[in-house]
Amino acid sequence: MTDSAREDAATELTSLSVALFGFFNPPIFDQHWFVAQSVFDVQEASAAETDVRDSHLLLMTVSDMVLEVSADRFAAYSSDPTRFDRIHEIVDRTFAVLEHTPVWAVGIQREHHFALPEGVARAVLSMVSPELGLEFVVGPGVTDAVSVQLAHPAREGAHLRVEVESSEEVSGGLYVGIIEEAELPEARAASRGCAGALAALDELWEGSEGRAERILGAIKERIKSV
Repeated sequence: MTDSAREDAATELTSLSVALFGFFNPPIFDQHWFVAQSVFDVQEASAAETDVRDSHLLLMTVSDMVLEVSADRFAAYSSDPTRFDRIHEIVDRTFAVLEHTPVWAVGIQREHHFALPEGVARAVLSMVSPELGLEFVVGPGVTDAVSVQLAHPAREGAHLRVEVESSEEVSGGLYVGIIEEAELPEARAASRGCAGALAALDELWEGSEGRAERILGAIKERIKSV
């Protein structure tokens, strides 16, 4: 592969979302509430755009981040890597205040879309990540997606899932989704607060970036060898 092709292989769109699953009341999450709870500063809140579609769904865009709140899901999203730590901080701060909110599952999803040189997307990629026990073969030129789910290396009972398929965002490219999930069935059964969920989220977050880098690094190296 030429140097320019290697540069193409390194080009990517990246995003991160952090989600909690439980019982939520979307209308309470407005700019004033976030400022009052010291989650957003006044400058962030003044630039926020809020769309309350009905009492069951709220969308808020603030500083290259998007918050989406429904009756059973709170999610924070950004496609700006400089905002990824802020996404985690917003979720932590919000539910440190709303400590009695029942939350029974948490997830972190990192999405990557690679722009590949012509023809490479039709090659068969073998990807091996021994430290995670992950091994699979995928043909990104086909429509079938490959999804592998493993026991999470950092938290008992949690899962790490890797999805690889053709990208719908980048023509001829490759999509890699890295999803880390933890469920807390005892919290759901007892309608407990969210302290356990936040602890689980922090466990997943610690080392999450490094795990993603190892998986993506293995895929990038395989791309370069095609």
